[in-house]
Amino acid sequence: MTRVALWLLVLACIAISEATAMMSPEEYRAAREAASHWLQMRIDAVKAPRKLPGVCIVRGEVIRVFRGPPPAAKTIDLEVECKGRGQRSPPGDEFRLDIQDFLTGRHLEAFVEIRDGRYLVVARQIEFVATPGAKPTFTGKE
Repeated sequence: MTRVALWLLVLACIAISEATAMMSPEEYRAAREAASHWLQMRIDAVKAPRKLPGVCIVRGEVIRVFRGPPPAAKTIDLEVECKGRGQRSPPGDEFRLDIQDFLTGRHLEAFVEIRDGRYLVVARQIEFVATPGAKPTFTGKE
């Protein structure tokens, strides 16, 4: 291998490792604490991106708000990082959810920010909930 090729390989490895690095547990906790909303919602529909992995639009009814003011509308569109079933995520990207798991009628809990009128999951802090309830059930993803 030539010196230039070896140098390019090293730079590519550094770029890949930095791009896919996981956040520390403290950073995930801080992201949850900083989120403006903590919502529980029932899934009504899902719109897949043109290419997976990508951002799915999950339309659902907000059942409960554990933090933040209630949304103006009971039904919102939530942007969620998703992938196809069996599609591997790069290291540090393991919190991407399988699009096939977003079944109509299923429930989820998420830490959310509102940016430019769009609801976005914070630091992929989202999980499915077996049964919605008056108390949050999110266990944390770190």
